Amino acid sequence: MKFLYVYVDSNIEGQHQLAYFGTESYDAGVIAARLLMDRLSSSSDILMARIIHSGKNDSNQGKNRREGFCHYLTETGFNGNLHEVELKINDSVYNVMKMDEIFEANPNINGAVIFNSTCYILGNYLKARGMQSVKLVGYDLIGRNTQLLSEGVITALIAQRPERQGYDGIKSLCNHLLFKQGSEKVNLMPIDILLKENLKYYLNNKLSTYKFVRTMNELFNVKGKVVVITGGAGILGKGIAAYLAKEGAKVVVLDRSEEAGKALVDSIKAEGNEAMFLYTDVMDKEVLEGNKVEIMKAYGRIDVLLNAAGGNMAGATIAPDKTFFDLQIDAFKKVVDLNLFGTVLPTMVFAEIMVEQKKGSIVNFFALNQLFVH
Repeated sequence: MKFLYVYVDSNIEGQHQLAYFGTESYDAGVIAARLLMDRLSSSSDILMARIIHSGKNDSNQGKNRREGFCHYLTETGFNGNLHEVELKINDSVYNVMKMDEIFEANPNINGAVIFNSTCYILGNYLKARGMQSVKLVGYDLIGRNTQLLSEGVITALIAQRPERQGYDGIKSLCNHLLFKQGSEKVNLMPIDILLKENLKYYLNNKLSTYKFVRTMNELFNVKGKVVVITGGAGILGKGIAAYLAKEGAKVVVLDRSEEAGKALVDSIKAEGNEAMFLYTDVMDKEVLEGNKVEIMKAYGRIDVLLNAAGGNMAGATIAPDKTFFDLQIDAFKKVVDLNLFGTVLPTMVFAEIMVEQKKGSIVNFFALNQLFVH
């Protein structure tokens, strides 16, 4: 089985990803070095802070940024000292102690850099100690970083448009799956340099992105839509039903389990949302036709069909200690019938209404199990 995936933000070479969307981390490190050295003498000391999340391993992105940073210093004749300190993401007492030690021991430190989004940790320390003269460069426009940038504590932030990375990554997967369109293997995003003076313009542009997302949400708004979910009381179906109901959809839960279906509908109604339960059998077209009549009587239309009914059973898949020849054909046939015809029959019944309406959406869900031949 082949799984499609894309990388965003940080690339790993030699893998089989469909595409990568992000910056060139090495170049982002070079830019950080230039931003500092444009503001420091070549004999100033620089502190490189490393934030420990868990374990001792750096991300590929962090390693590449550090490599680019150090290479630029070497190439441009930097003759100061580089100092390194390890700080902990959730231990402010430890961090203050370590930074007090290194700044007291090295008073010539005039610049600092952190190669990930936790620049605010060092920034808050510099602010509390009244050491804003130390030039600090970091990455990513998270709220705590932008606040310190606007106050002049952080000298510069290097940003990489994460919303655009995520959007383009999902778009490339959809284009590949739906339209068989290819994508460039490496898609480099702009490396943005943010200063106190241009921060507000960049944030205004980000607001335009949020407006776009909000417009897309409005475009795909399900409020008032009649959504029919087969297997609606199952593990997958009930989560979908509850979410769509909260978003304002009129949810019709179709399931063989009356107890589970009615309990789900009761919980949805208890939150002030709309839903109804109907017993069904996705393998029985006559029962499905009866469901259709009841739905049309209640709502007069069907906007969406989600085929989430399906399942598996013992004997239809192969346990690790079994071989292909242990497959139970009767069980396998039942599972195939349920997952295949249990999707085809509801589609045949409910799609008729959509054809008459000249509008409707159908989404099919499948759980895949591999067969292992030994």
